[in-house]
Amino acid sequence: NILMRPCKVGSYQPNKLGLFDMHGNVWEWCDDEWKDDKGASQRVYRGGSWGSASEDCRAAFRYAFSPSSRVYHLGMRLARVPVGAQGR
Repeated sequence: NILMRPCKVGSYQPNKLGLFDMHGNVWEWCDDEWKDDKGASQRVYRGGSWGSASEDCRAAFRYAFSPSSRVYHLGMRLARVPVGAQGR
């Protein structure tokens, strides 16, 4: 991202699944758990951020941090799922 900062969600076109800003905005926390060399629990994050190299901006590329970590380039994605006849 040339702006060197995160962008408002929806600033760019969605991907083929209709998801906006999947890669390259902020790294996204995932539900995956990873154990480090000492056996401590780590949480995986994926997707790359505005400060990442382009090859890191993909879902297959991952890192892990302690669940209590707070850094400027890490966030989360909220998903809204339709409920009712249409969503079933």
